[in-house]
Amino acid sequence: MRADDSRGRHTTTARTLLKCPDGACIIDTPGVRTLQAPPDAGALAGSFADIEALAGRCQFRDCRHREEPGCAVRAGVDGDRLRNYHKLRREMERHEQTA
Repeated sequence: MRADDSRGRHTTTARTLLKCPDGACIIDTPGVRTLQAPPDAGALAGSFADIEALAGRCQFRDCRHREEPGCAVRAGVDGDRLRNYHKLRREMERHEQTA
């Protein structure tokens, strides 16, 4: 423990190479706590196929599935699921802008 803030000190220096069955490798390094693949439009559509299917029934072709009248998605999808969809879509758009 450090005396000035009563917190521990990170002293791990080992690195580990993990080989995946498909041939990819992951390197576990000290200080890196998460790994997140960038969101992909195809993966998003595949994960939310129910939303994609209902979107064709919305009153407006450019429906964002938020406040628009006649939104088939809001009428047919659980609110929590729709919030997750919107969250991942925002992350994907942010990633595209940053790249």
